[in-house]
Formats: sequence, structure tokens, C-alpha cells
Amino acid sequence: MGAFKAVGWLLLVVFVAWLGFSLSKNPVRKPAPSVFQSSTGFEGTSLLPASETQPHIDQARAKMLAVNSPGQHFSILDNLATWGSFLSTAAVTLILGYFGRRVPAGGEQTDLSGLPTKLARAIGLLAALAAVLTAGGAMARNQAREDYQKADAARDKINAAISDLAGSKTQQEARDSLDKLDLEIGRL
Repeated sequence: MGAFKAVGWLLLVVFVAWLGFSLSKNPVRKPAPSVFQSSTGFEGTSLLPASETQPHIDQARAKMLAVNSPGQHFSILDNLATWGSFLSTAAVTLILGYFGRRVPAGGEQTDLSGLPTKLARAIGLLAALAAVLTAGGAMARNQAREDYQKADAARDKINAAISDLAGSKTQQEARDSLDKLDLEIGRL
């Protein structure tokens, strides 16, 4: 059982080091994607004034930020679930290391009494918690990735609309670019 104790303590040390490294090096919250211009920087075109184009761009940027925000929350949930799962696994290993039965040497009688009921329940609870946290963390990670991809797509659509507006030759082309932006952003 000495090996279980050592592994359990090693897992706890690794957990604390991983937690410290993650918090110091990796941003917990991913910033929203940036667009070509800030919400006040686009001056419109010679075909359409900024007062007509800016509300469309501002609305699209607001949608981009609204899509990115849940991604940040899901990313935090993923980190918490992963850390909790790892900690639960380390606790199971420690419990087994301290309260488990040793393997008999040579011709000694085998101890078949097992773990006390409370410890067995604690191990089962911690193992179930680790499994649920692992699955929940994976779901949160996937949702965060999906939200971030949508926010990136919104940024690309906003930047494309600004480029299309700048390159429009007629008022109708410029309005079509704004309508296309509204339609594509509405689908996110």
C-alpha cells in the first residue's frame, strides 16, 4: 500500500502544480475577437453615411460579443471540471493507499475483510464524481469551442461586410452588403 500512498501524494503535488501553472500561464477568459475597426471608427462610404451603416455593424459586433461570452463561461466550467476530476482521482488513490489492505507475503493468511463500508462508499462517490466531472468538462469544452468558432465567424463576416462596403460601386450594392451582414449574423 506504500506505492498507493506515494502515487496519491504525487498526484496531489501534480494537481497543485498543474493548477498553479494553468492559472498563471493560460488566460481563463478568452477575449472577444477584434474587428477591423472599433465600433466608432467606421466613417461610412461615399455611397452610405456612417449613420446608416454603423448601426448594422454595431448590432453585428454586439451579437459577436454575446456569442463569445458563454464560450468564456463554458471554458471556465471545463477547467473547473477537469481540475475537480483530477482531484477526485487523487483522493481515491490516497484513500486506497492509507486504508487499503496489504498483499500478504509468503504463506501468510489473506485478509478478506475488505474496506470499511464508509470508505467504500467514499471511494464510489469520488469515482462517480470524477466520471461525471470528466463528461461534464468534455461537454463544456465542446460548447466553448463551438461558441468561440461562432464568434470568430461573426468577426469574419463583419470584416467582410466592411470590405464589401468600401468596395461597393452603387448604393444598392452597399445596402446589399449590410443586408447580407444582418442575415448572416442573425443565423449565428
